[in-house]
Amino acid sequence: MFFAFETVSNAILQSLKFCGNITTKVHTYLCDINWTLSGTKCYYISSKATEVSWAGGRAMCQNMGVDLVKIESREEQDFFFNKISDRDWFWIGLTDSQTEGDWRWTDGSSLNKNLTFWNKEPDDWKGSGNDHPEGEDCAIILKGSTKDKSWADIFCSSRNGFICETEANCQHQ
Repeated sequence: MFFAFETVSNAILQSLKFCGNITTKVHTYLCDINWTLSGTKCYYISSKATEVSWAGGRAMCQNMGVDLVKIESREEQDFFFNKISDRDWFWIGLTDSQTEGDWRWTDGSSLNKNLTFWNKEPDDWKGSGNDHPEGEDCAIILKGSTKDKSWADIFCSSRNGFICETEANCQHQ
């Protein structure tokens, strides 16, 4: 029996792990309709007509069997910054509602403080006249001054769009 081996880059190996078969030379990543593919992940970016609270956005993602987006790289951040419009705000899966200042993703993991894109945030503002004593505990992505400054903490009850995330489906060819 004869086997041919090719040199494979780390990036290709990383992407192949989602396909489950390293011997497959050709594969295609697919997303469901109304989802956007980037790398090996699919994203659902809600329409302007669907603005909900942070909990509402998370519930809508969970109803689809997924969760709010967890931004884990500069490339992922750049992707969203380039996708969103100038006055649109979208919930991401980041909150400090359990413990003030302890920002966690919806999967329970801590925010990597070396990979954040806060715009003068978080500040836990309580509103004018302290009308929101719980403060700003949920995170959004918006077109900030730059892509490196496009996250903000706001009141979780605010109504915004939301972004869901899931692994892409892999089709072997």
